[in-house]
Amino acid sequence: MVKGGFPFTALLMALAGLSACGTDHCADHVIGQATCEGNHVVGCMKRGLSYSSFDSDCGAQICLDPEPGVAFCALQSEPDPRCPPTALSESLQLTCSAGHLLYCMGSYATYDLDCGGADLCYTPPPGPAGSPAEPLTCVFSAAIDPRCAAAPVPAGSTDPRQKSVCLANEIILCVDDRVWGTTSCGPQGCTAQDGCS
Repeated sequence: MVKGGFPFTALLMALAGLSACGTDHCADHVIGQATCEGNHVVGCMKRGLSYSSFDSDCGAQICLDPEPGVAFCALQSEPDPRCPPTALSESLQLTCSAGHLLYCMGSYATYDLDCGGADLCYTPPPGPAGSPAEPLTCVFSAAIDPRCAAAPVPAGSTDPRQKSVCLANEIILCVDDRVWGTTSCGPQGCTAQDGCS
């Protein structure tokens, strides 16, 4: 037994992409498509030269399959007006709404993160031509953080809008000079160039 009471054989089956009940979804599903079975998203996908089935329990969410071959876990069965109307074939969209960071599939919310304040869901403006688009994120404050503003852009960086600052044993992660996260390095500390030592 693996710690926590999870049977070792079930762990191996999960790592192999098989459901613990032994169902092979590749036998009865189109490759690359998914459907709902009960409150599970099931299907089959190609991995390298082989195929493997998947079976994902939606838990407290609802399994939806609004179009043939498209299934996902959503917060509710109806479209969420906070999500931009996009085609289900498009990738997962992020949007800010009243201080919440929403992950949307089509017009359905799949995840809702409360950033803690109306102005704390940050939508980065477009960067210079050729620079990567920054994803939406929750920030600690809408104001520019002087520690981020003073930090140099890392040498060789392909994204000058992303920086990190080392303070004793904590790395502060910045986007557009706003703090979006921290990482504790523990007693080993950190360096601005290498992160945690």
